[in-house]
Amino acid sequence: MKEWRKQYRKDNKQLGIASLFLCDGPHGLRIQRGEGDNLGVKKSDPATCFPTASAIGSSWDIDLIHTVGKAISDEALAAKVDIILGPGINIKRSPLCGRNFEYYSEDPYLTGRLGIAMVDGIQSNGVGTSLKHFALNNQENERMTISSNVDVRTMREIYFQAFEMVIKAAKPYTVMNSYNRINGEYASDSKFLLTEVLRTEWGFDGFVVTDWGALNNKIDSIKAGCDLEMPTSNGINDKKIVEAVENGQMAIKYLDTAVENILRIIDKCVKARKDNASYDIEEHNALARRAAAESLILLKNNSKTLPMEKDEKIAVIGEFAKVTRYQGGGSSHVTAHKVLNAYDEIVKISTSDVKYSQGYHIESDESDEILLTQAVEVAKNADKIILFIGLPDSYESEGFDREHIHCPANQLEVLDELSKVHDNIIVVMYNGSVVEMDSWRDKTAAIVECWLGGQAVGGAIVDVLYGIVNPSGRLTETIPLKLEDNPSYLSFKPFNNNVNYTEGIYVGYRYYESVNRDVAYAFGYGMSYTTFDYKNIKVCQNDREDDIEYIVSMEISNTGECFGKEVIQLYIGKAEGSVTVPKVQLRAFKKVALEAGETKTIKFKLNKRDFSYFDVKRNDFAVESNDYYIKIGRSCNDIKLEECVYVTSIDEPFFEEANPNSKIGELIEHPKMKPVLTPVAAMLRDFLKSGAEAEVLSEKMIENTIKNLTLRALVNFTGGKFSEENMFQVIHLFNN
Repeated sequence: MKEWRKQYRKDNKQLGIASLFLCDGPHGLRIQRGEGDNLGVKKSDPATCFPTASAIGSSWDIDLIHTVGKAISDEALAAKVDIILGPGINIKRSPLCGRNFEYYSEDPYLTGRLGIAMVDGIQSNGVGTSLKHFALNNQENERMTISSNVDVRTMREIYFQAFEMVIKAAKPYTVMNSYNRINGEYASDSKFLLTEVLRTEWGFDGFVVTDWGALNNKIDSIKAGCDLEMPTSNGINDKKIVEAVENGQMAIKYLDTAVENILRIIDKCVKARKDNASYDIEEHNALARRAAAESLILLKNNSKTLPMEKDEKIAVIGEFAKVTRYQGGGSSHVTAHKVLNAYDEIVKISTSDVKYSQGYHIESDESDEILLTQAVEVAKNADKIILFIGLPDSYESEGFDREHIHCPANQLEVLDELSKVHDNIIVVMYNGSVVEMDSWRDKTAAIVECWLGGQAVGGAIVDVLYGIVNPSGRLTETIPLKLEDNPSYLSFKPFNNNVNYTEGIYVGYRYYESVNRDVAYAFGYGMSYTTFDYKNIKVCQNDREDDIEYIVSMEISNTGECFGKEVIQLYIGKAEGSVTVPKVQLRAFKKVALEAGETKTIKFKLNKRDFSYFDVKRNDFAVESNDYYIKIGRSCNDIKLEECVYVTSIDEPFFEEANPNSKIGELIEHPKMKPVLTPVAAMLRDFLKSGAEAEVLSEKMIENTIKNLTLRALVNFTGGKFSEENMFQVIHLFNN
C-alpha cells in the first residue's frame, strides 16, 4: 500500500509542494490501484459501503449522518486519502434521473441540512470534501453537452440553495463543477457561477475542480474561477496556459489565484495526515447496519402485520433476498468489506422453519413458470410472506437515465400470483429512486422501502421486520401515482441539446401540494410501530432591527407502547399576494427520540430567509408583507398544528428606473411619487367614467385598468390631456 502511494503521489520536492490524493466516496471510499475509471467498472480496494444518499437521507438524522461522515473520513485517513469526492447534493427534479441514488432529496432545504452534516462529519478529521455537482446537473442523458435552461428565481430558490447552505455553514475544501451548460454556458467556463456566486456572494475559499472530463476551455475556465482540471491532459493544457500568459491572452493574476486556492487546501490536508491511522471494520459494519435501519421507511402496515414474532412461519421469496442490491453503479461504486443478505439474517433470528423460493431472475424481465409455481407452493403454508423486489443495476446508474418508473414485470407477476393465495404479504424493496406502486400496493399487507442501504442493509431489514428497531425513515421525495404526474414529465428529456426547466420552482411536493394532486406517498411520509401526538403550538416574535425572527414551540408525545423516533416537520405557506409561492415549503425539522408515554417540548427558530422568495429585480431574497401559515406535521400533507402570523417585511422599497413602459400602479407606490401621480390616476378615472361605455365598467375593472396602464398608453387613453411631455417629466422626476 505504501509503495503504491509513493508511486502515484507526485510531490514537487523542488518547491516543497505536497501532492493530494482525491478519491471517490460519497458513501464509502473507491480507491483504485493504477489507472482509475469513473464508471465503477475496475476493481477498488475494500472499504465500508454505507447507505447511499437516497437511503441515509431518509433518516432525516443530522447526528447520524455526521457520524457516518466521520467514519468515512477515518477510513480515508487510514488509506492516505486527502479529499473525498462528495457528497452529491443535486436536486431530484425527476424520478428518471439515473443518479438519484447519489442525491438526498427533491427539497433544497433538507438537502442543505443533510449536506452540512455529511461535510462537517468528514472534515472534522481534516479530510476534505468536494461538494458536487455545481450546478443544475439533474439528469445523465447528454450530461456533457446539455444546456439546463432555467430562470433566475428557480435557480436561486431550488438549485442553488443547498450549495449555498453547505458552503456557508460547513466550508467544504473543494467544489466540483458539473458537466452541463447552464443557460448555454458550460459550468466550467462560468464566471457567474464560479466567481460571482460561489466566491463573492457565498465566501467559498477552497478550490474548484472539474468533474472528470468536464473541462470545456482551459483558459476560459481559469478566468472563470475553475482551479483544477481532472483528469490530467498530460501536459497539453499546461502548454496552453503558458502560451496564453506569454501572448497576453490571460493575465497571470488568474493563474496565481488558482495556484493559491490549491496551495491553501494542500496545506490543510497535509496538516491533517496521520501516519498510524486505522479503523475497526466490524465497528463500521455495525454503524452501516444502524444507519440503514434508521433510514428504512415503513410505507404500509395493515392490521399491525409488522413487527413479526420470531416463531412465525415465514416464506422468503425473491432472488433479492439472497442477492443484496445495496448500492448503485458508476463512480460511487464501493467494493464492500462484507455484504449481509436478508435471507441469512432472517434464518439467524427466526425460531421457526424459514422457507425460500427464488421467484424470479434479477437479470431478466421474463417470467419463469417453474420459479413462479415453486414460489406459490412455498407461500401456501406460511404465516407471512416476505417478498423482496426491486430494480436491477441495469435499470439505474450513473451515465444514463431511466425510461420509466416501473418494477420489473416478472417480479410483479410473482406478487400477483402470491396475492391469490395469501393475504399477509410483506414487500421489501431495493431501489435507488422512486418506483410506481399504485398498481400493486393493494395486494400487500406491508411495504418496507430500503432504497440502496449499503453493505449491512440485509441485517437492518431484519432489525425492522422483527421490531428490534422501530422504523423512523421518512420520504425525502414524493412517490407519485404515475410518472406523468411529475411536474417535469413533459420537459425532462433533452431536445436539441437543451432541457427547459418549465416547472420552475414547482419541484416535487411544491407542485403536488400547490395543485392538490393526489400522490401514492407524500414527501415526509413514513410510519412507525408507535403513535405520536402533536399539541400546544406557540409562535413568538423576537424584536430584531436587522432580521425577522420567530420562535416556534410545540409539544410531542409518544402515545404508543414502545420507544420510537418521530421526524417533526415545519412548513410555511403564505396567503395570496402579489408574489406567487408554493402552498407549503419545508423550513425546519427535528428527529426526536421518545420513550413510550414521554413528552418533549421542541423549539424551532425561523428568520427572514424562511419567509423569503428570490426577487429578480433586486437580485436578492426579499419578504412580502403578508399573512404566513406555520404548519407542523408528519409530512407535507399531514399537518397536525397550524398558526397564522402577519410578517412585516424589513426590506427597503425597491423601484426600477422608470421608462415609458412603467406601470402607474408600480410608480405610485413610491412615497414621493404618490402626490404627483394620484391626480393623474384621478383624471384617468374621470376619463373612463365619462366614456360612452362607462355603464359597463365595474369598479374593479377601473382600478385594474389604472393600476396596469403604462405611461405610454396613458398618453393615448387621456386623449393628450396627459401629454408625452408630461410622461417624460414624470420619468425624469421619478429617476432623479
